[in-house]
Amino acid sequence: MRSPAPFQDPSPNTVTTNTIRLTRVKARSSSAHEVSGILSRSDTPGSSTFQKFGEGALASVFSNTELAGEVIVGNQTLKLIFDTGSSDLWIPGENFQCVSANLTVQSSSVCNFTTTFKGTYSGGEIRDQHLDVRYGSGQIVAGSLGYESVSVAGITIPDQEISIANLINFGAQGEVDGLIGLSYPLLTSAFPGAFAGNETVLTPDVANATIPYNSFLANVFRKNLTAPLFGIAMERSNGGTFALGGLPPVPIKPNFASTPILIADNLNSGDARRRTNFTFYTIVAENYVVGGSKGADERIPGAGIFNVVDSGTFLTMLSPTVTKALYAKFPEAPVSPPEALGNFLVPCNATAPEFGIEIADQTFYMSPKDLILQDVRVDDMCALGVQPTASGRPSILGATWLHNVLAVYDVGASQMRFAPRIPY
Repeated sequence: MRSPAPFQDPSPNTVTTNTIRLTRVKARSSSAHEVSGILSRSDTPGSSTFQKFGEGALASVFSNTELAGEVIVGNQTLKLIFDTGSSDLWIPGENFQCVSANLTVQSSSVCNFTTTFKGTYSGGEIRDQHLDVRYGSGQIVAGSLGYESVSVAGITIPDQEISIANLINFGAQGEVDGLIGLSYPLLTSAFPGAFAGNETVLTPDVANATIPYNSFLANVFRKNLTAPLFGIAMERSNGGTFALGGLPPVPIKPNFASTPILIADNLNSGDARRRTNFTFYTIVAENYVVGGSKGADERIPGAGIFNVVDSGTFLTMLSPTVTKALYAKFPEAPVSPPEALGNFLVPCNATAPEFGIEIADQTFYMSPKDLILQDVRVDDMCALGVQPTASGRPSILGATWLHNVLAVYDVGASQMRFAPRIPY
């Protein structure tokens, strides 16, 4: 773990009009797949928590885990996944090849993008570079690089480096048209050498041969077009609001807690292309509070427990030490029947204990609506919004916790800030 160097003091907590609505989609972003791999409960393929919840009776809710919004690329409005775990912006080219994980060409309907990008780069193609992203899940995005106008939330970069991807193994599920990365620019995935548009066998790229370039966010901040931060306010019923350069206009209690951003690299072994591509906005909590103010608190120290803040993961996944203490507070002990595929359920009419995460001396409590998921059930048993991760693995603060806060990613100050939402 390391903390990126701040380049200015914290930006003010000012509401901005540079916002866009985000909706939940079924497509899978890079960070969701990588986080699921990190949180896998075993080392066998296909055993990740994320994949388990994608099966059987619990599938319908957990399949909608990504946030997507409208981005103007050139003269087209496209719906892109907003991914806090990567930095590149890519869209499918008009003649892209949809391939399987072993690069076998298949019908474009398998990738199932809602549309493709028409035309070429208005600012010209970069002839001696290409994009090559190999996600830990086996998904692939590769293609040319060039310059195009990109507008997000009313902010435009006229010469943004993007990829009109030629070779894609990605499940868009008929809901999105690509992805925009919101992480740090050093995590971009440009490599030397031109990319032949129809090739189906890629030469393995060397892990340390990436050519850094400024991501969309980096360009916005370097050009001082907005304050160097963004905010995300998630909602239970739909998606949420993304704000660039300020805060989204949602009701909050105006007492922010701040904590340093730590960069968690996902190191992969084996294939050289499975490099340190992805990073996650990571924090350390002071305590996990079980019982709350109305009863005898039990406080589990958070030192040494890294929490990935990820809007692209539905569940909140915490250390077994924490979940054991939480589950003990339920009137009836949570169970994990075979049909729950290793995850824990309680009676849907159970009373949820108070549970919160303490950051900078402030405890952020989860609503009972997010602790007992009434819409995710097997008969009269409902899934818990907090599940255990494998021992020794990072924790993840997913949507069930983020529903209760406004999350501010202050990149300039290298800190995250949280404010409690007014109950809704």
